Amino acid sequence: MHLRPLARPSASLLLLTLALLVAPASHGLRIGAAGDSLSDEYAPYLAQYLTPMPQLLPTNPQPSGPSPMNWVEQLATDRAAELDFGALGSWAYPRNQGYAHNWARAGATTATALAEGQDTGIAGQGLDLAYLGIGTNNFAPIDYPSLGLVDVFGGIYSGCQSLTSCSTPFTGSNGLGYTSVEDYVQDVLGEFSQALGSVLGSGADVVIGTVVDWGDLPSSSVSFPVYAPGSFLDPGGRQLVSDAVDLLNAALLQLALANGIPVVDVHALLAAGDGSLALSIGGVTIAAGAPSGTRDAGYFFLPDGTHPDTLVQGIFANAVIDAANRAYGSGLTPLTDLEILANAGLAAAPGWSGPDFDAGAFVLVPEPGTGLLAGAGLLALARRRRKRQT
Repeated sequence: MHLRPLARPSASLLLLTLALLVAPASHGLRIGAAGDSLSDEYAPYLAQYLTPMPQLLPTNPQPSGPSPMNWVEQLATDRAAELDFGALGSWAYPRNQGYAHNWARAGATTATALAEGQDTGIAGQGLDLAYLGIGTNNFAPIDYPSLGLVDVFGGIYSGCQSLTSCSTPFTGSNGLGYTSVEDYVQDVLGEFSQALGSVLGSGADVVIGTVVDWGDLPSSSVSFPVYAPGSFLDPGGRQLVSDAVDLLNAALLQLALANGIPVVDVHALLAAGDGSLALSIGGVTIAAGAPSGTRDAGYFFLPDGTHPDTLVQGIFANAVIDAANRAYGSGLTPLTDLEILANAGLAAAPGWSGPDFDAGAFVLVPEPGTGLLAGAGLLALARRRRKRQT
């Protein structure tokens, strides 16, 4: 029998085969984030953005050791084999320096997130998992036009007598005037819902975060010394803003329940920064509040008294992991206490042998068939604690 010679492979086929052989291995779940400065990478802001708004991150001389890292940076570094945040680089407006799948921007509100296309941007990347945490700056205590920030805190504090009555109209983060806090909260909820709808429509599994109360932060603990020394001293006015934040968070929890979405209770996590709930990593108790002066990685917050330092951001990272695992069976590996401590340049307490901190205390997951969110107790506890103090 006469055998015909095999045809020579084409050049294009050889190139395709070579490409398949040298293609990088999968980096696991494609994950992204949309939101504000809690999710926007810290690194770019340590070298820039300090002069126009120095209160965002410390301007004091920093000690030797690792720079502050937020949850995105820690997971992108320590879980690169399981999570793909995209390439690290610089991106055109409205993006920033950082990971390709991270659309979060410092200073963002629900209105500016929509205007800048955070929701549609992240929805168009074919992600497996997305975190949406936005709304805290909708109650900011400062006017900062270049960031789109409006002093909503001061407007509610000084102009409103209840959630339904304001003798002096206040301007919301969307630029509209309001005489009812409830109406404003409904509009913020609508903007959040629009962003959530875009991300859900992409088919990605979604985790959302609750909104932080500026009144719980060290920078705002007595009189907002960074922003307006001697202002906002009336506990009744401060409580009214807290009630507005609670109203929005309650609505976000209902939105999550209706869509079967897990929630990271960022509100409760950062409220613990006053020391009312002691948190320890590797046997090292995180010091309450913020250091005065030079950064100390053992503290809850950076010296600005607003942004949590590496240890707390490590808990945040594990809360996102826990939410994804419990709600979607993602099978992701949480950061160990030793990894979080190493990211902060710290060591475990002598003799500590575990267990690792369980970030699940700050996660709320819809319970099938019950119409309830499992783990919702911490948020209620934070509310009761704050009300007792006023």
